[in-house]
Order: sequence, then structure tokens, then C-alpha cells
Amino acid sequence: MSKPDFTLSHFKKWIRDQKDYTQDNHERLHHIIGTQVEAKVPSSKLVQVSSTEEGDLAELIISFQESGGIVTDIDGKNFLVEVDIGTFYVPRQYVRPA
Repeated sequence: MSKPDFTLSHFKKWIRDQKDYTQDNHERLHHIIGTQVEAKVPSSKLVQVSSTEEGDLAELIISFQESGGIVTDIDGKNFLVEVDIGTFYVPRQYVRPA
């Protein structure tokens, strides 16, 4: 029987590299915290892809469309955006710097 090409040590190294990539990506985006952003898409799309832990998402989105918001945190591929009346999470591909 031949030795497999992908061993347990290869797998462990691959997992370690994935964690490093995620950490590097987060550090790369860290400078965005505090940046004023605006929507790239209409309100109807933002309501579909965004989430909030409290408050009315539709009202948050309307406030965001009118005045923009500030990125206060990064959670994976989502930005936590603060508007005048609260905060909500939105995937980063749906916003751009104001």
C-alpha cells in the first residue's frame, strides 16, 4: 500500500494557514473601522441581506440611506454599521466609502 499524498500533518498545516489568512484579512480590514459608508444597493436589497439584534431593521435602513453610517466593527464578512437610531449588520460588499 502506498503512502497517501495528503497526510495528517499536511492537513494540520493547511488548517493553520487558513486561520492565518482569516486573521490577516481581519487586520487588513481593521483600518475601515470609523469610516463613513453609504449603500451600493437599494433599500429593498439591504433589508434582505442585513440583520439587527434590536430595533426595526427597516427604519435603520431608511436612516442609513438618508445619512449613511459609520463602521464600528467587523464580524467576518459583515460590517456593523452605526446610524443615528441604532446599529445593524450588513455584508461589506453592499456598502462603499462615502
